[in-house]
Amino acid sequence: MNLFTLTIVRHGETSYNRNGIIQGQTDIPLSDVGLEQARLVAQRLQKESFTHIISSDLSRAKETAEAIVRTNIASSCPLNFDERLRERRFGVYEGKPSRELMEAAKQNSHRSWTEFSPPGGETMKEVHERAVTFFHDLCNELIKANPATANQKKIMDSRDNRSMSSSSRETKGCIKNFMQDKKTEIGDIILPGGVSGSDLDSMTVSNRQNSARGSEEDFIVFQADTVSEISRKSRQSAERNDGASRKSTEDTSVQCISSETASQDVERESTISDVLVVSHGGLIKELVKFFVEKLDCEIPGGKGNGLRICHNCSVSKFVVSVPTVDDPSLQPKVTCLSINSKEHLQGMGIEFAEGKY
Repeated sequence: MNLFTLTIVRHGETSYNRNGIIQGQTDIPLSDVGLEQARLVAQRLQKESFTHIISSDLSRAKETAEAIVRTNIASSCPLNFDERLRERRFGVYEGKPSRELMEAAKQNSHRSWTEFSPPGGETMKEVHERAVTFFHDLCNELIKANPATANQKKIMDSRDNRSMSSSSRETKGCIKNFMQDKKTEIGDIILPGGVSGSDLDSMTVSNRQNSARGSEEDFIVFQADTVSEISRKSRQSAERNDGASRKSTEDTSVQCISSETASQDVERESTISDVLVVSHGGLIKELVKFFVEKLDCEIPGGKGNGLRICHNCSVSKFVVSVPTVDDPSLQPKVTCLSINSKEHLQGMGIEFAEGKY
């Protein structure tokens, strides 16, 4: 098994969010409130040693990610963009009040507006497929970048060929994504692998030398039961340090691990990469839905906490364990460390914006 941490941040608030107007893929920048939210989430993440930072290319996500990159003092990786991380496209209803979409859904005999496919828009299935394809390609890319035996590399090349074939069908219309272009340019709509072969060789030597000291950049391959043990130890550590976990409510984040130190210690010693993704409410919901329904990920406080639209600039964190055995029946294992965490925003004293998309 190979492990990596996945931190997911929703973009900051926009005027459309505040006024209940559907954005979809309309390119709306952050409002003043959104810029402040981005500043606060950037402060929270400033000491995270990210190896990959990937964002939707829409302005509201891009500006949030740029704030995080500017503030971070522990990462040196480039900021990259992938169009698959965009919000759902709502076609003719973009720029209109959300109530109009809901009324149209009822008129078309749909129980929920999420089941309604507006003219020129995407279905929820298409959004879900975008999220899942991005995740699988990310897993494959990280494993290929990690030092492995020749046999493991052969296995991943075979798996990657299958994934790319599927991706070409599922992401039609996506101009560029980070598995198809290896450039590393900040500000362009490209997402590279982020680590060259020569860099990887030097990093591997350095990591082996530093492993005894617990270097924050250690690359370690673990056995199949490691992620369960990591999760168990992390939860026990958090309970010892912080007492019982906070009770879940609709207005507060639900955290399985409330101790940042315990979480960071586990990540430092155990993972091959630390990935930050900045995206949108609908896309994040579909990705977490996949974790819950297909990969049996348990969400602190219950499934419902993971299937709500997350707050602007909230943070969710996962540990992902990816099998390196070429067996189609083996799926990644995802452990949720925290969901929709927003303690860093509490001092703002504002209500969650009505407009979700």
